[in-house]
Amino acid sequence: MGVEEGEAEDLLARTLEPPAAPLAPLAPLAPAAPLAPAAPAAPLAPLLSPAPRPPLFFSPRLLSGPGEGAGEEAGEEAGEEALEVEWEPAAPPSSPPPSSPPPSSPPPSSPPPSSPPRDESSSRPDERALAAASAKVERLFEEAQRYADASRSAQTKRAYQNDWRDFAAWCQEHQLPALPTAPQYVALYLTDRAATLKLATLRRRLTAIRQLHKLKGHPLDTQHAAIQSVWGGIRRAKGLAQVGKNPLRVDLLRLIVLTRPADLKGLRDRALLLLGFAGAFRRSELVSLNRGDLEFVPQGLKVTLRRSKTDQEGAGMLKSILPGKHEATCCVRAVQRWLQASRIQSGPIFRPVNRHGQVRARRLTGHAVARLLKDAIVDALRAQGLPEREVLARVEGFSGHSLRAGYVTSAAAEGAEEHAIMRQTGHKRVDTLRRYIREGDIFRNNPLRSMDL
Repeated sequence: MGVEEGEAEDLLARTLEPPAAPLAPLAPLAPAAPLAPAAPAAPLAPLLSPAPRPPLFFSPRLLSGPGEGAGEEAGEEAGEEALEVEWEPAAPPSSPPPSSPPPSSPPPSSPPPSSPPRDESSSRPDERALAAASAKVERLFEEAQRYADASRSAQTKRAYQNDWRDFAAWCQEHQLPALPTAPQYVALYLTDRAATLKLATLRRRLTAIRQLHKLKGHPLDTQHAAIQSVWGGIRRAKGLAQVGKNPLRVDLLRLIVLTRPADLKGLRDRALLLLGFAGAFRRSELVSLNRGDLEFVPQGLKVTLRRSKTDQEGAGMLKSILPGKHEATCCVRAVQRWLQASRIQSGPIFRPVNRHGQVRARRLTGHAVARLLKDAIVDALRAQGLPEREVLARVEGFSGHSLRAGYVTSAAAEGAEEHAIMRQTGHKRVDTLRRYIREGDIFRNNPLRSMDL
């Protein structure tokens, strides 16, 4: 339906017609109140806490200063003490004081009163002090971790790591949680590994699992009935008797020393084997000795053992080595000849010798002592004309610990008192020592000697 011509003209006239009354002008806006200075921002988290790292023994909580809205006085303290090492959760920041009601706005006609400028630096923590404090706490954290790492020997930590790795792999294979785990799963793990592992190894595996759970904040009750019942059955089935390595007796030691070559490596081997036997050293203790630990005196040789398996804090122990009755098997002369030939004036006394007869600067390892002893036994037994099969079978019963065990067994067979043996070996407990001397003492104190049979 179209629009008539008259209607269109009326519509156009009404559209263009000015309004009846002009619009009232807008009232002027009241001046805005001055913005309050921003509260100091909370420090960035990466600046206040070190990067996440696997906690070995502890993981301190780093607490920052007051956050937003803490007030000027608290903000100034945050500039002086930005970080604080705490072991308890931080108390919630105090709420800011209630703000006073804003002043009544002035009438539009009069200009607003100007507020004095405010020094914002007084409410902000000093960034340089904050960074310095953060760096210091980071250094302290790293130093604390080093001390925590030193609380256990490297050998113990390697053993625990291998034990935990085996348990974690077993749990992954059987679709079971490893951390935290349940006592029932630990019992199943012990049951599975009991077929192939020794009792001492299983005991260490259980200790490693418990220790890691403790360090991660998940205490594991190893006294749980599920674990104790299975562990008791394993002990009964396997027996508590420990199968140790053969002790190196004096007759075999003498044969070894006499069959070593006369070159530089042979001089080192004689000194190492004789000193390891005469001092009842563990292989780790033997390779840890330095030139400064030896003192030749008219009575023989004094050896200072700085640290040992049972002396992790380094209290130290002094051992005496008497001259031997025979020059070829005298420990004191053997050590003197080795030091003179190798020209060692400081540092480790037992070092590798390469095929060119050159003495290396680093020290021997404990595993090298075990290999050296086995090679020397093989050479000595072959020199006796024994069949190769018998030689290989006999050498399997020896290890680096055979030197220490040989001293204890031989001393007991010669009638030495237990306290005298313990003074040389450093044993803390008599029952531990008696496991070594049982074989050497079995015939000496046998009541059958006094019977007329």
